[in-house]
Amino acid sequence: MKKILKISFTNGRNAEYYLMCQNMSVQITAEFCQKYQISHVYQPYADLVVKINEAYLQSRAFADTKGINDADDLSDKYMASFKSMLKAYKNWPDTTKQAAYELIYAIAKPYWGASSKPIAENIAMVMDLIQALKGEEAKAAVTELGLDSIVTGLEAANAECNRLYMSRADERLARSLADKLKALRKQTDEAFNTLGEIISALYVVNTYVVKDTEKSEELESKIDAINAVLLEYTVPISRRGNGTKADVDTGSTPSEGESESSSDDDERPEEL
Repeated sequence: MKKILKISFTNGRNAEYYLMCQNMSVQITAEFCQKYQISHVYQPYADLVVKINEAYLQSRAFADTKGINDADDLSDKYMASFKSMLKAYKNWPDTTKQAAYELIYAIAKPYWGASSKPIAENIAMVMDLIQALKGEEAKAAVTELGLDSIVTGLEAANAECNRLYMSRADERLARSLADKLKALRKQTDEAFNTLGEIISALYVVNTYVVKDTEKSEELESKIDAINAVLLEYTVPISRRGNGTKADVDTGSTPSEGESESSSDDDERPEEL
């Protein structure tokens, strides 16, 4: 039976949580909730998301941005060079290189827009790309195309960008705002879970009780979209080893995403 994923939000960094809230707001709208007469459940969640956004953006306003911007620009240049060098092999006559091009292009294509994303998402996307390029078959293809040095440079530039990103906030302000964000995140998690249960219940009622095909299909699509946002949220957390990547089973009850217990679970929302 299809339903919205149940995951632990605690291990996500504030930048990731903020981005997840932004993406979730696109999927769960006031109009959608009004249509299904659940505005009274939606509004507390929406109000908390506004507070989360304000607190997070306030924390970023005090950051030292020059270093991170320079590092981000360098990472973007490596990404642009990687893309340009790869495309040079698009019509290469040598069949071995052509095959290598097709493999790497298929891997890299979803990440071409990384440079235009917010900094946290940009860093996460480049991390994912580098990880994908380290696979045995992909690594051989990268070497075949002579792209080892550019991939190494991209990885180093992105790592430096991430280091600066995670260390740029003022320590005292970070602690004060982190405490506020931590409390807000806990409230937002609870409000979202309640809203998710209601949307899942609406799907069950319209599918198995009322048997309204149109609403059932709309709710199924909405649940898939919401789960996609939750799944994306767990990816960088799983990569850091702080939880398990959520797995969406479209034909049955989804599995739980992240592990609840970790020695620093309660500390994650404090990271700015």
